[in-house]
Amino acid sequence: MKRGITHFKNPNAIDLNDKAKGIGSLIAMVTTNEMQMVRACLHLISDTLIAYTTFLDAILKNEFPAAF
Repeated sequence: MKRGITHFKNPNAIDLNDKAKGIGSLIAMVTTNEMQMVRACLHLISDTLIAYTTFLDAILKNEFPAAF
């Protein structure tokens, strides 16, 4: 009987034995990771802009203590 962590085959793993499929999966993985990074950066920029505009709007309306 084996004890400890058993090895499970990852269904999303890249099969490098199949060259064409392996290289295509590698390229797809790189592009999706880059797109996730770009998406995360855009979310961060948009959240920062929303926070700044809310802050400036509160200052201009003279509602600074009530805004936070």
